[in-house]
Amino acid sequence: MGNNTVNWWEFPVDDLPAAQRFYGAVFGWKFTPFGADYSMAAAADGTPVGGFVTGDLPSIRLYTGVDDLEGTLASAVAAGGKVLKERQFISEEFGWWALLQDANGHEFGLSTSNAPMS
Repeated sequence: MGNNTVNWWEFPVDDLPAAQRFYGAVFGWKFTPFGADYSMAAAADGTPVGGFVTGDLPSIRLYTGVDDLEGTLASAVAAGGKVLKERQFISEEFGWWALLQDANGHEFGLSTSNAPMS
């Protein structure tokens, strides 16, 4: 999960069922709801690829997999970014995530399967 490449995306939609119908028909994706406003998309082979969300997501959000979440957060702050959410636990299967804002004000996420490095 920590190869510094985009490994997840979240796409804002106004109509979650319509998005599921469209992307399911186009790509054969399957969907798993996580609450009323979020649905995980998975490829036909079951590989999770991203999520669709209704609500306050301002734009498409990309997530980059990293080995050292806190080290990457510190590097982002040193480069002029801002931490919006510190490490958050997702699940044993998916690990942790955090949310940043870059020097231009764009939000992006980080993800890792690694526990905090002490």
